[in-house]
Amino acid sequence: PVAFRIALAVLGGASHSAVSAAAHLLTWELSVQSDPDSTPARPLFCDDPEADLALSRARPADGVVDVAGSEVTGRLIFYRGSALPAAV
Repeated sequence: PVAFRIALAVLGGASHSAVSAAAHLLTWELSVQSDPDSTPARPLFCDDPEADLALSRARPADGVVDVAGSEVTGRLIFYRGSALPAAV
């Protein structure tokens, strides 16, 4: 959940999949940097969208994202309060 909170603080208002991918990449990079001889062979955490939102004090909102120049409807996520991103 910590990597997810950091990704949400940076990418708040992005799609849930973008924030989850950034959190996974951050977790992967930190794991590899802390122990280069032991690269993880599987995902480091299980993605549960509802748990991610609850544990991060985030809220979903329907919105539009730009994908290759086209607008696509998606599920965007934001922190519930304006103070939370700065606190992270």
